[in-house]
Amino acid sequence: MILTAPLSELQKRGAALIAAAAAETCSGCDVRWPALFALEDSGALAVRIVEVDGELVGYGVAAAVPALFSSGVTCTTLSVFVLPAHRGRWGRQLLDTLATWAREERGVPLHVQAVPGSRLERLARRLLWRPVAVAFEAV
Repeated sequence: MILTAPLSELQKRGAALIAAAAAETCSGCDVRWPALFALEDSGALAVRIVEVDGELVGYGVAAAVPALFSSGVTCTTLSVFVLPAHRGRWGRQLLDTLATWAREERGVPLHVQAVPGSRLERLARRLLWRPVAVAFEAV
């Protein structure tokens, strides 16, 4: 089941999931907790966890941040991860839940940030989400 949770619960119970997500995307596991808690305190953070039989098997975190060229906000995923054994069922539902939060709470679509070629990118494409931006990283 997908539940709304405080960030502290993800921090407490999700260390192994966060490490698995970092390993899968080849990114560091140095979560910026103070910045995330500040977003949560301002009401700009959505945290959803996936529980199966009391076990945490996935999570999604999205944030609403000011849009650069308008007075509105943009909502984007910060991290989405589901353990491999549970992806077929929960990945889509997790994205749908975060997209509903963006649309109903903020009135904007959710932007999914995904590493090129990742499972998350493939899922977003299967769901017919349209690509709207390309990001580059300095080397």
